[in-house]
Amino acid sequence: MGTRIRYPNGVVVSSNGRFMYVNEFSGRQVFKYDLKDEKVIGMVKVDFLPDNLTWTKEGKLLAAGVKGARGDCPEGSGRPCIQGFGVAEIDPAKMQARPIFDSATHDPLIGGVSVALEVGNSIYLGAFQGDRLVKIPYPK
Repeated sequence: MGTRIRYPNGVVVSSNGRFMYVNEFSGRQVFKYDLKDEKVIGMVKVDFLPDNLTWTKEGKLLAAGVKGARGDCPEGSGRPCIQGFGVAEIDPAKMQARPIFDSATHDPLIGGVSVALEVGNSIYLGAFQGDRLVKIPYPK
């Protein structure tokens, strides 16, 4: 099917079933794949390791993922390091990304961010580690 990518992760399909969007985790990319013609027809880079994709009410994609370790992480402490993360809004028609949130400019909020979900005027962030969700404003 022409979908050989490194660490495919986070798959969603358009409402009409024609297009599939899939993250290339290690490549920091999101691909648009035409399911009818069975080929990649678009790609956009992000500055984090994209994990999961979700749809917004306006038909955009939200991608979220880790950027790398941040802060002190003493060996043997038993605590996970807080990882930097990013969130981007992707226009699926143009395959262009707009940064929504970058943890580098904020206090560490949550480690291991793996998903962003729009709820009202906010984005809820979930993680593959830890014990919490984080709510951030959705800049329109």
